Amino acid sequence: MIQIYLFLILNLLSMVALVKIIFMGTYCIIANSKKKDVTKQLNNLKKTGVFLIVAIMLNVGLVTWSQIAAFTPPIVDEKGKRPENSIAELTELELNGRKQWVSLRGWDKNAPVLLFLAGGPGGTQMAAVRHELAELEKYFVVVNWDQPGSGKSYNSGKNISAETYIQDGNALTEYLKERFSKEKIYLIGESWGSALGIFLIDRYPQNYHG
Repeated sequence: MIQIYLFLILNLLSMVALVKIIFMGTYCIIANSKKKDVTKQLNNLKKTGVFLIVAIMLNVGLVTWSQIAAFTPPIVDEKGKRPENSIAELTELELNGRKQWVSLRGWDKNAPVLLFLAGGPGGTQMAAVRHELAELEKYFVVVNWDQPGSGKSYNSGKNISAETYIQDGNALTEYLKERFSKEKIYLIGESWGSALGIFLIDRYPQNYHG
């Protein structure tokens, strides 16, 4: 969560700096056309420009580091102990030749499997959903998928289409069914993820409870 807050703060500061540069630049152009001295304003403009560049570089570094060092913490009970049959993994899979990442979390790995489909396309909600769906982890193995072109799966391929998501979603479903010995799994989606869920159920109804 700290990384998310830092990311938001850096984005906010970058936006403020950009707006300041636009206004100061406009003022300098107008003032210079009227033969006014804008030395002080130009110095401030340069400092703000340097600040903006540094903020952008820090943001890029933060995003890069978050992808390299990403992990999912273990599940613990109110006493701080890990349930014996729990699962907490961040795993790279190959789906139809494309490397993609999923998190798998649950208090009991024998529980029903629930696949969360994020909004987008191109959206990643892996960090947020871990908190928002934490209660469901007590009753399901909650799977969060960074779809092609998003999050840790950003470099998973080119020319991504709706059909790509459907095929890879089905490949992931087959993997989950085999790994957890399930005939069917559950789906839950947000925004675009809801549409993707409908596409999957429509084409492969035998794979899903709903």
